[in-house]
Amino acid sequence: MEGRAFNLIQNATDTGQGSLVFFLFDALHLDGDSSTALPLVDRKTRLASLLDGAPEYLRYNDHQIGRGPEFHRLACEHGVEGIVSKRVNGRYEPDRRTWLKVKCLNREEFIVVGWSDPEGSRHRIGSLLLGYYTPEGQLLYAGRVGTGLPEAELERLWQRLQPLVVDRMPLAEPPPRGTRFGSPLVLSRVHWVRPEMVVEVTYAEWTPDGLLRHVVYLGEREDKLATEVRRTPPDAGEPSRVSCVAPSGAKARCSRLIEMLACSGNTMTLLRKENPLRRSQDASTPLLVGNSATLRTRSRPKFGNC
Repeated sequence: MEGRAFNLIQNATDTGQGSLVFFLFDALHLDGDSSTALPLVDRKTRLASLLDGAPEYLRYNDHQIGRGPEFHRLACEHGVEGIVSKRVNGRYEPDRRTWLKVKCLNREEFIVVGWSDPEGSRHRIGSLLLGYYTPEGQLLYAGRVGTGLPEAELERLWQRLQPLVVDRMPLAEPPPRGTRFGSPLVLSRVHWVRPEMVVEVTYAEWTPDGLLRHVVYLGEREDKLATEVRRTPPDAGEPSRVSCVAPSGAKARCSRLIEMLACSGNTMTLLRKENPLRRSQDASTPLLVGNSATLRTRSRPKFGNC
């Protein structure tokens, strides 16, 4: 599992604090019999019956039929990580990936404070090191981005950064060398620059360490001054402003999504309420369901009229 729910589960594991609840969304075997050949909607009906009267820490993850794009928009508006689709009448196929994930990603500008050396055959730059100014004017480290940079853009950025190279780190505090997400940052392989270049990225969330996670480069923002890139330091797992951004090619497929699986326990709360998007269980329409686990202690947002 990804996203803020993953962070909460990881923190509960590390500290021994928190009570885990397991949300079940499929049943492949029941009473010794395989149900993998049954349509998904039938497997879920069996699962719902099995969990009737189950302990509180085992919960059935409800589903939403139809109107996948609208549900994706609602998921993004409420700060969950995204949705995953499966076919209502699909059989379980263990050797095939028969589901499609469409994420809700944050989009924001950050300042380039340096770059790391590339590894292997990668051209010029391993990753860009990012930062932002606090309201008090401190330049803090936000993480790094290496995804979304084709070779031509790596060359262009490297040429642009050469005149900005400085000997001293421009950050108010040194970046952490290790994090539970991603490989450690080796400062001896970092080249610092004057904080003048601004780039735009998408990202999934802020980690408990105050770093960006699942970052993708979109482009340079030559229209924005670095001094304008200001924000308060994030809280752990902060669900910042969310814009619905599907991976490449996924937007065109959104209207054909058959079954949606929400990637957060928060969406389970959404689906348990009276939902204006609910339709009858027709196997020819999309089906929306929830994720597999979350924290009982997690705060649950209010969903307005949902």
